[in-house]
Formats: sequence, C-alpha cells, structure tokens
Amino acid sequence: MRDLGALAIRNPAGAGLLAGGFAVMALRLPFFAILSGGLVAFATLRSGWRSGMLAVALAGALLAVGYGYFGARPGLAVPLAPWLWLPLLVMAGALRRSGSQHIPLLLAAGVMAAFVIGAYLLTGDPARFWRDWLEQAIAAVPGSGFTGFRPGDDLRLINGFMGILYGLALMLSLWLARWLQGLADGQRTLADEFRRLELPKGGLVLAVGLVWAAGLVEPGMMVDLLMQALLVYGIAGLAVIHGVLAVRGMTPRWLAVAYLMLALFPPEAVAVLALVGALDAFIRFREQGES
Repeated sequence: MRDLGALAIRNPAGAGLLAGGFAVMALRLPFFAILSGGLVAFATLRSGWRSGMLAVALAGALLAVGYGYFGARPGLAVPLAPWLWLPLLVMAGALRRSGSQHIPLLLAAGVMAAFVIGAYLLTGDPARFWRDWLEQAIAAVPGSGFTGFRPGDDLRLINGFMGILYGLALMLSLWLARWLQGLADGQRTLADEFRRLELPKGGLVLAVGLVWAAGLVEPGMMVDLLMQALLVYGIAGLAVIHGVLAVRGMTPRWLAVAYLMLALFPPEAVAVLALVGALDAFIRFREQGES
C-alpha cells in the first residue's frame, strides 16, 4: 500500500490509472470500487481538485476500455466505481481544506439521503425495484434460483440497506485515502482526525426533521432515512469512544469490546453508538474525559 501511495504522489496520473484498473476489477468484484475511489480521493487530498479531476478522467477512460472488453457482471449493468468518484472529489476537497472528518461525513450523509429519496422518486416502489434487480442478477447465474422473497416483507429494508452500503463505501474510500496520505507523510493523520470527529447540534436537528418529514410522505422512506442517520451517528459514536480512550490514556484494547459487539450484534451495537454520537453533540464526552 505504501508503494501505491508513493506512485500516486509522484504522478497524479498514476493514481488515475491505478483507480481505473481497480474500477475494471470492480466489474467482477465490487470491493475493488473502494480501492478505486480511495485513489481518486488520495489524488485530491494530496494535490487538490484538479489532480482529482485528472485522476477521474484517466480512470474513466480506462474503465470504458475495460467495460467494452469484459462487459458487466450480472446485475451490475452500471459500473460501481464512478458512483464513488464524484462524491469523493467533493468530500476529499472538503477534508483537505478543513482537516475535519465531520464535514465529509455530513456530505456522505447527504449523498445517502439523496440516494434513498431518489429511489422512491424514480421507481415509486424501491422494494419491488430491488426485488426485480435481484431476480435478474440471480437468473443470470447458471443453476441458481430466486424464491421466497416478498417486496412487502423480506425486502422492506433493502433500499435503506443499499444506502448504508453506499455511504460506507464512500467513507471507507476516504479513510483509505487519508491513511495512504499518512503513510506517505509519516503521520497518523487519520487516527487523530477520527478521534476528534464530532457532529454539530444542527446536524441532529436536521436529521430528526428530515426523518419526521419523510414519515409524513411515506413510512418506508422514514425507516430508510432513519437507517442512514443511525449509520452516520454510529460512526460519530465510535469516534467518541476512540477519543475518550485517548484522552483518558486507556489502552486501545478496550476498543475490542466495541468492535466485537459490532461484529456479533450489528443492529444493536450501531443503535447504541448512534445514541452516544447524538448525545455527544450536547455533552461533549471527550471534554468530560479531560477534567
């Protein structure tokens, strides 16, 4: 990974070509879209938005060639990586100017909300849309079948879940970029910024208002947006735990408890972390730890 960072620093065009290569690989294995987005964000963090745009242009050209040659994976007619590139240009640019993780996190929240609301506006019934998408994707795999799912039951949360995956991909890409930058500069930039991450009170008011307004329009949209809010404030809550442990000088091994809970009981753990993140807007737990 250090070599990847060194190549991107020496030549932003190199970051674009690497991002394009990973975008082509993501046509078969979607995880590589995060690496592609991370390199685009890295070019932006290091050299500004012009280098980021150059990286996107080169990556897009390489992806177009790869898409024409390899085609798409069943169910993924549209390549995934470009959905990360443009938001990451804005998020990385904001992080570069501010040095604060909460601004790109709020930008990611806006992208997730737009994704969820857009699904309702464009499809009218996101559960049925995603059910049809799953049917087509699975039918394209030889020897597979699709039975037992009902849009009103099993897939009622899938739109919100897809929004969560989108937001996580954006944040993981940005964190990868910041980590690469730290390796290149010999600093712990990502860790220090994450410990200081805190969301403003206005963000909580806006989130509550948006979820409430969505409930007046469509109950399913309200649930989907609530899921996005839980993710955003869950990340903030995790940052609070990191920050409090650092302020109190406690061993990082205590973090294993939080991550173990996330691995074993994800919904419950995220809900608890989200509560911590929301309360931190008023209580400022890290300042309490300093006293």
